[in-house]
Amino acid sequence: MPVPSRMLDDCRLCPRHCGVDRQSGSLGYCGIDDRIPIASICIHRGEEPVISGERGICNVFFSHCNLQCRFCQNSQISDNHRPPEYWSIHRTVLRIEHLLGQGIDNLGFVSPSHVIPQMVRIIEALQHRGHVPTVVYNSSGYDCAETLKEIEGLVDVYLP
Repeated sequence: MPVPSRMLDDCRLCPRHCGVDRQSGSLGYCGIDDRIPIASICIHRGEEPVISGERGICNVFFSHCNLQCRFCQNSQISDNHRPPEYWSIHRTVLRIEHLLGQGIDNLGFVSPSHVIPQMVRIIEALQHRGHVPTVVYNSSGYDCAETLKEIEGLVDVYLP
């Protein structure tokens, strides 16, 4: 189920409800428009063992954040003052496919609260190409219940 574009027209993805039109290039509190801000896509073995298993999890680390905690363990990629690196959907999907092809069964999205429509596009593109990994939503927990309802059925594990 795709996240409605209206959620980016008048941004209400997270509890900040900053209301900017991210599809026009405006930036909300998170400093991101409607493109895909990727900090890293890699095999990660540091999650809970039941999630990463023996082989690890393919984690998509989004840059920037809707929370900006002073004690953030991912502050080097979550700092909203640094310019993001935007990836195309094609580049993103190819990188994920490469890692899933190494026997990885789980796909984690780290700090996705401010980029849920982009996350949904990635999941749908992967499904279209025949990939249906277990999807882990790894967030700070600063999410809107209404937004999370929009992704029911796409996410298998919520890891706040």
